[in-house]
This record gives sequence, C-alpha cells and structure tokens, in this order.
Amino acid sequence: MKNPPKKTLRNKADALVQRLAEGQKCVGCGIEADAIHHFIHKEHSNNLRYDLRNFVPLCKKCHTLVHCRQDSILIYRLGKFIGKDLDYLEKQRRIRVQATKAFYEKAIKRLEEINQRG
Repeated sequence: MKNPPKKTLRNKADALVQRLAEGQKCVGCGIEADAIHHFIHKEHSNNLRYDLRNFVPLCKKCHTLVHCRQDSILIYRLGKFIGKDLDYLEKQRRIRVQATKAFYEKAIKRLEEINQRG
C-alpha cells in the first residue's frame, strides 16, 4: 500500500510495540511476557504512546489484573518498575501531540529499529 491510512499506520506501530514483549519477563509474576502495558494509558497521552519508558512487560493474566485493578501488589510492582521515570512520564503526559500520519510513520521507523536490535 503506497499511502496507507492513518489507522493502518497506528495499528502497525501498536503491533511493533507488542513485539517488544518478546524475550521479556512479566513484571508482575516473572513468567514470559505476552504484552506491553502502557503505564500512562494510550488514551491519555499520544506523546507517551510509543515512549519506551512508558512500557511495562506483562503476561496476559497480569495485564488483565492491572486493567481490572484487582491486584494491589501488582500495581505496586508496576510503580516500582517505572520508578525514577515517573516524574518524566508525568511531564511528558502533559505535552499535547497530534497523532498525524507523520507521527505514526516516525514511530514505526523507530520501533522497527528497536525490534531489529532485539
């Protein structure tokens, strides 16, 4: 596809984020991670949607528990994992970024490079 729609680019970038879970251990329980959780949710900040410091590797079970807010120890572990980056994330969360095609294309390029490095 020569000029893909914005939604297609977003889906590709999001899939590349999830590939970052490969080879990672779940922050919650230590088994192999299946997903990348956004500490600051995607809906709350385009600026952090593809920021590595906002990513937390989780298994499917822990990811579900985090979103259901059913495990306070797990939530605590996420906070410890983010740790020193919490102030950075809070500042970056406030920066408004338009999710344009160029925004997604730049994210895809960066995420492909990161995934290639392994």
